Amino acid sequence: MLSDKEQANIILAIRKNPVWGIEELFQCEYGLWSKQQDITNSVLVDKNRITAVRSCHDAGKDFVAARIALLYLAINEDSLVITTAPSWTQVKEILWRELRSAYSKMETKYPTMGIGAKLLSTSLEFSPSWYAMGIATRKESEVAEVAERMLGFHSKTGKILVIVDEGSGVLEPIWGSIDGLMTSDKAQMLAIGNPYRKVGSFAKLFTTKGVHKIHIQDTDIPNIRQNKIVIPGLMSPKYPAEMAAKYGVESNLYAIKVKGNFPKSEKDTLISLDYIEDAFLNELKPEGVKLLGVDVARFGDDLTCLVVRQGKKVIFKETYAKEDTMGTVGRILKVIESEGIEPQNVFVDVIGIGAGVVDRLHEKEYVENLQTKRYNVNGVNVGMSAEDDEHFRNLRAEAYWQIRDWIKTADLPKDDDFLQLANIKYKYSSAKKGQLQIEAKADMKKRGLVSPDVADALMLTFTNAQSARFPIQRENEEGERGRPMTRGLRNREF
Repeated sequence: MLSDKEQANIILAIRKNPVWGIEELFQCEYGLWSKQQDITNSVLVDKNRITAVRSCHDAGKDFVAARIALLYLAINEDSLVITTAPSWTQVKEILWRELRSAYSKMETKYPTMGIGAKLLSTSLEFSPSWYAMGIATRKESEVAEVAERMLGFHSKTGKILVIVDEGSGVLEPIWGSIDGLMTSDKAQMLAIGNPYRKVGSFAKLFTTKGVHKIHIQDTDIPNIRQNKIVIPGLMSPKYPAEMAAKYGVESNLYAIKVKGNFPKSEKDTLISLDYIEDAFLNELKPEGVKLLGVDVARFGDDLTCLVVRQGKKVIFKETYAKEDTMGTVGRILKVIESEGIEPQNVFVDVIGIGAGVVDRLHEKEYVENLQTKRYNVNGVNVGMSAEDDEHFRNLRAEAYWQIRDWIKTADLPKDDDFLQLANIKYKYSSAKKGQLQIEAKADMKKRGLVSPDVADALMLTFTNAQSARFPIQRENEEGERGRPMTRGLRNREF
């Protein structure tokens, strides 16, 4: 246990060198790397009013932000720390998980530093006027309530630190309330995040005079600079090459996740990256009928993908490579059973190898209510005419356009594979009535991109095709039936 004098000396040393304070109090095994030190010094040494950090993926920004929050609170009596992020899950499971871990290590080595404090999942209280709290919302109905609640926080010393995590996704009314918290001349803000939007309050910070701006890109990170894992948890040396192969070095995703840059304007991109990132943050309940989309591949680099969508929410995704059609049939049957999906709500890409998958599923039988039935799944040819053929070149274009509207209020799992949606480009055909046309997979590969298998599986759940109950089968002279012939699902030319 530390005496009062020893504790006072430690606090004095921390104030002079907060980087040492973080490494010592919270027992950081690998220490803080250079950009983490820059962030720490900007907030705790230079006391910049606003520190804005735009960063690439896996740069350790949440790690250092959580420790800055805790250190600020520990050395400033009667201070207040408010953290916010786009979703409750992010607040609780990312920044505050780091904060709880750091606090536990401080208690182990310096128990008197946190004596009497009450730590909960998203709050830490030393006294009624000396505490930290995490708050967030993604529900439109709660925005005004949360924004008003934020305005109720006050520090009697004027010492308040607001930490905005993943600033690009924080809703504008919350930013308005943050401005209300910054009225004291001792108030400070640390805003961090990947730069997904080139508009909005987070982006505006990087063009505002007086804001201390920090930029982190892949070549700054120790693991990349030394081409080996120096600090576990930071970006892997393989990651930039993997992102370049999947999305291309000229893509917005590469710019954001690898270079920490804001996206470029691309007028021919169908689905905005902003909407995809919002969908990653939304937390909705699944409602309605479950729909399964299956994009089938066999060999080569393409993947077979299964996606289950229920209303506004994607509840299941699976990808795999180099499996024959019978293996694919088995996987589909397993998902149908485990997710309780009606066969008529299954949509399988019937072009190429998918035809065999559909034929085999149509042959399979199951028993329901003492009746033998067949798996009457839908085989979908997305090259067929659209329902609205005045505006869309084919079914694929029409379905992707539906995703474009759907995703604005959807809930996607936080899975980078869904970022394929941001690579989908479109144009207006000059061949017939200026119909909207989606870029072909082959053309995407020419741009150096991987096949959008996950995006296409999701797209298939929007085709709303209705199949025949069971495809017509040819019979020979002896009355024996041959292999089923997969039927078109719409009686249209294409």
